[in-house]
Amino acid sequence: MVRPAIVSVAWNLATFLAVTVLVMEGVGPIEAVKRSGGLLKRTWGEQVVGNVGISLVFGLLALAVILVGGALVAMLASVAAPLAIGALVLVVITVTAIALVGAAVSGVSASGRPRPRPCARRADPAPAPPGCRNGCSPRP
Repeated sequence: MVRPAIVSVAWNLATFLAVTVLVMEGVGPIEAVKRSGGLLKRTWGEQVVGNVGISLVFGLLALAVILVGGALVAMLASVAAPLAIGALVLVVITVTAIALVGAAVSGVSASGRPRPRPCARRADPAPAPPGCRNGCSPRP
């Protein structure tokens, strides 16, 4: 039951841009599916891997603060309730700060990755330079 769903998702992702590639690059259907999968892997794949890595690091850091802070709050609760409340507030503030820094790092990381440049249509009827497909040339 799970395997057909995974295959279905993989097929949908691989063919997401296939029609666009067929029209814009004038290739066959098999090459269009390959190119579509490659485009998605290159653009979204890098971003997903980067975000998962950053989230994992900051999530583990927040978990460590919660575990150590929880133990500290439990110890202080047996001694003095106001100290335990103060420690709990400090743990909440620290975890919130970790989440905010993690979100900022994730945003900076996503904006700093080079993205493939789209192909610009040539206005003149001159032939395309070597290496360009379908009359496109890279933008300067």
